[in-house]
Amino acid sequence: MYRIQQWGFRLLGFFMIVLLLSGCGVLSMLLPGDKNDPAGSVIITERTVAYYIDEATTLLRSGDVLTDGQAGISRDQARTLVGIGNLQSYDLEFFAEVAVEGAVASIGDMGIIGDAATMDALDAVVSAYVAALETHIEYIADSAGSARAISARATVISGLLARISKAAVKSIQLTGVSSENQPEATGKAIGSIVQSLGTGGLTREYINPTVGAIAKSAVDALVGSGMSTVQAQSLAIERITSSAVQAATNTGVSGVESADVGELVASISKGTSSGAVELSGGDQDAAATLVKAASSGAVAGIASAVQSGSILADSVTVLVGKSTEGSSAGVAEGASSESVAATLVGAVTEATSNAATAIIGQDATAIIATIAKAASEGAQVRVGGIPAATLASAIVLSDSSSGTTTNVAISADLVTMISEGVTAGINVAPVAVAGLDKSAIVGTPVDLSGAQSYDDTPDNTAVLDYYW
Repeated sequence: MYRIQQWGFRLLGFFMIVLLLSGCGVLSMLLPGDKNDPAGSVIITERTVAYYIDEATTLLRSGDVLTDGQAGISRDQARTLVGIGNLQSYDLEFFAEVAVEGAVASIGDMGIIGDAATMDALDAVVSAYVAALETHIEYIADSAGSARAISARATVISGLLARISKAAVKSIQLTGVSSENQPEATGKAIGSIVQSLGTGGLTREYINPTVGAIAKSAVDALVGSGMSTVQAQSLAIERITSSAVQAATNTGVSGVESADVGELVASISKGTSSGAVELSGGDQDAAATLVKAASSGAVAGIASAVQSGSILADSVTVLVGKSTEGSSAGVAEGASSESVAATLVGAVTEATSNAATAIIGQDATAIIATIAKAASEGAQVRVGGIPAATLASAIVLSDSSSGTTTNVAISADLVTMISEGVTAGINVAPVAVAGLDKSAIVGTPVDLSGAQSYDDTPDNTAVLDYYW
């Protein structure tokens, strides 16, 4: 009888847990979706792949870039690549990228003359296919769902848009744009995707991981894209980073404020730099060239945003610091060894300082100090970190504020900035303290508390989450 009662309590406890998980939205993140259960899937499953393609085509026809006939060509090739048997599928997470790949490739069959017009068509197509996602993606409201549920959905959403990014870049060589302008077209496509995130229904909770995933996926797609030389790839990476950063300053995403832009810049810079290291295939010289392209591209995007008025000139130093932090984190994580990581961090600081100090009206001394600290902070994401002494020897800084580029010696003040960056970047794992063991009669409630848990990470201001 005791065993029966004990198992009965266990089953009751299990069903209570299921009920609680279902009520807070976590269970829907753990179970597969169903077309009759929209809460179980990020993609709103009442809409088929065919509907998605038709919706994007409607947007193309309502614009002023493509004719109705050209929009029809885009639709037909998207449907063909998806396959007739898959058009009624509800699996947009897989087939959206296939549709985009077909739609972008169709530009080569539209009879468009000239690279400029071809790139305008590319802009229109990718923007339409991102905007058409708005009615297909279900997002959790600010007040709904746990942090874990939101994180899980962010993974799905960023993955979907990253695959769309990759599909667009992979198909650019089929659009008819000349090989010398393919890097420019690549940057334009990624800028269009990031710029369209607001019209695509994305909200603040999901924007940061999404822009980084889009940027990295674009760099990953350069393999087999037709841009096979390091020179072409570095140009493409520079354009990808520049366009994405500039677009990130004005996405139109609900809830994103000026204070959030720095994190977006860091995420993009980390994505392209990490992708650059992987793209190099272990060739350290190639890696340095590609990483420098990503770093200078980020600064170019910041400068363009200032010129366009989407950000203020007095935010340049902060944003340059965030781009440096992101780029350093990207190379530190992806490098094969500590010494290679340190060398690539030096490539980041060299390219960033060279470009940033050339921006007219900025305080070069403040920018250089910010870069030194931010690079050291970002580098600590590597397992075990990178010591301050190693970074002080590897970091390269230059000053172009006078019109000519001069090397900057690592002074005592800069060594201090590097040390501060290392301290700020150290992330100590939090310690979980569940309290003393407790005994209780089966079936009676027991109060548990994790309030004594703590995080010794320096300058940590994050609120700990508790999961039992």
